[in-house]
Amino acid sequence: MGIKELLGDKYREGMSLSEVEELLSGMELVDKKTLPKTVEKSVFDKTASELAKLKKENKDIKQSSMTAEEQLKASLEEAEATKAEYAKKISTLKAEKIFVEAGLKEEEYAELTGIVVSEDVEETQKRATSFVNLILKQKEDTEAKVKADLTKSTPKPPAPGDNHNNQNSIDEQIKKAQEVGDTTLLAALMREKASIDANGKE
Repeated sequence: MGIKELLGDKYREGMSLSEVEELLSGMELVDKKTLPKTVEKSVFDKTASELAKLKKENKDIKQSSMTAEEQLKASLEEAEATKAEYAKKISTLKAEKIFVEAGLKEEEYAELTGIVVSEDVEETQKRATSFVNLILKQKEDTEAKVKADLTKSTPKPPAPGDNHNNQNSIDEQIKKAQEVGDTTLLAALMREKASIDANGKE
C-alpha cells in the first residue's frame, strides 16, 4: 500500500514530507485488535522462576561434571597454598628464636623477620644468623669506639707532688668541659680535682 492509498482524498501532488508526516500522525495505521495481548504478571513471574531454576540446575550439572582431574587439581592447589603458609610460619618462629638467643628485643628484630623469612627454613636460618652476626659486630665496633673516645677524653692523673700545677690545669679543663657541655669529661675532672684537694690537705 502506497502513500496515495493511505491518505486517500487527503493526498495531493507535490506534498512535502512534513505535510505527509502530519497527515499520517493522525491516522491509526495498525488495527489494535490484531496485536497480541500483554502477558499477565503471574505468567511472567512463573516463567522467570522456571528459567532461574533451569539456570541453577545447569550450573550444578556443569560443576558435577567437572572431571576428577580438575577436582584433584583444585585440591592440590589448595594444599600447596596451605603448605606454603605453614612453612612461612615455621620459618618465622626459627628466625625469631635466633634473634632472641642473640639478645635482640622484639622491637629490634620485628622488621627483620619480613626480610629474612621465606618458605625454605634452612635459608631463613642462614639469613637470620647473618643478620645477627652483622648486628653483633656493629655493636662491638660501637662499644670499642665509645671506649676509645672516653679513654682519649679522660685526663691523665697528676704526678705525685705536683698538686699546685695540676690544680690550675684541672680548673682550666673543667672550664673547657663546661663550655662544650661534655658532662662525662666534666665528671671525671671533678673527681680528679676532689682527689687532688684531699691529697693536698693531708
